[in-house]
Amino acid sequence: MTVREFEEKDTKAVCDLVNEAFNEFVAPSFTKAGIKRWLEKHVPKEQVKRSKERDVYVAVLGDKIVGMIEGRHQEDGQGRISRLFVSKHYHKRGIAKSLVNRIEVLYKGKGIKSMVASSSLYAQIFYNKMGYKKTRGVVKSEKNGMVYQPMKKIF
Repeated sequence: MTVREFEEKDTKAVCDLVNEAFNEFVAPSFTKAGIKRWLEKHVPKEQVKRSKERDVYVAVLGDKIVGMIEGRHQEDGQGRISRLFVSKHYHKRGIAKSLVNRIEVLYKGKGIKSMVASSSLYAQIFYNKMGYKKTRGVVKSEKNGMVYQPMKKIF
C-alpha cells in the first residue's frame, strides 16, 4: 500500500469511496436532513475545491484507492482531520493508521502541537487507539442533523 497526495484524477474514486463508507458507517447516526446535507457537499466539484484548500492524501493498493484523509490548519493553530474514510473491504489492515500518521507527521513538521477530529460514533475506538481523547460528550446537532464525538491528540 502507498499513501500519496491526492491528484485531481482521483476525484471520482475518492468521492465514491467517501460516499459508500459514509452511507454504511456514519449515516446511521445522522438525521435524514443531515445525511442529505452531508452528501450534497461531497461531490466531485467540491472534492476538487477542498483539495486545493486542504491537505488530502489517498491510500492506494495496486491501482485502487482504498482510503483517504483530509486535514487542515485551524485558525487556533491546531491541525484538524476533517475527513478519514477507508473502504469497508479494507478495514483492519492499518490503512487508516497509515493515513493518520501521514497527516500527523506533516503537521508536526509545521510546528502544530495538537490535532482535533470530529469522530463518527463508529470511529471513536480507532481514534482512541491512535491517542485521541474525547474532549466532551457526543454532539448531536439539531441544526444540521449530524452526530459526532469531538476528540483531540496533543503531540
